[in-house]
Amino acid sequence: MGRVLVESALMVTPLMLNNLLPPSGERTAGSAVAHAMQVMDVERLLGLDVEPALTGFLGAHRALFDGALTYYSVMHFAVTAAAAVILALVRPQLWARMRTTFVAGSLAALVVSRLWPLAPPNLLTGAGFDAVAAASHPPNPYAAMPSLHTAWALWSVLALILAARPYDRRLRALAAAAGGTHLGVIVLIVLSTGHHFVLDVLGGVGVIALGAGVAAAQRRRGSAPGRWRVRWPRRRQACSASAISP
Repeated sequence: MGRVLVESALMVTPLMLNNLLPPSGERTAGSAVAHAMQVMDVERLLGLDVEPALTGFLGAHRALFDGALTYYSVMHFAVTAAAAVILALVRPQLWARMRTTFVAGSLAALVVSRLWPLAPPNLLTGAGFDAVAAASHPPNPYAAMPSLHTAWALWSVLALILAARPYDRRLRALAAAAGGTHLGVIVLIVLSTGHHFVLDVLGGVGVIALGAGVAAAQRRRGSAPGRWRVRWPRRRQACSASAISP
């Protein structure tokens, strides 16, 4: 039980740090809006500026908008937690590596968002996102880069695929389909609600890749525990014949 509590605490450490850090001030807000304008310019140049069309469509359908916000708020945590539990129970030998990937990636996202604040589209007035201006915001609204929702959803996909790998083809396909669907829905929601830009989504993929690199380096050094093990008391060895002979 103690090990479970420790692992759970490690998983939520980045989120707790984000909530404990002081909120952004006016100076950060100005930088975040300026960075958002830069991101919009880059996306227009690359042909990635799909956010205005997506936010305009979702903002015009209130029921879909409310459902998207509910999925955004609830399933972000629920699917991640479920994938973590399944992986830890089914493939415990892979848990340490995936936990390190998750924590390192989430911490990297926290550092990037503090060093380079970015306002999400739904906080930009007069930029074409007025249809979703009422969307909910996290404690630090200027932490759009990278998309942690995308990062955690991608991690969940990988966890489910790894958990299903020893089983038959149908179960592997089901795990990949379920995880991939969740990832696709999350990406569509964060873009259409104006919580993130396309570049934020790519940033979320990047921090998970960075976390995987940290886990791989840790594994090569041999410092990561391999698996959860139940350590049973060793049986006392029988006394040798010489020890019991008169």
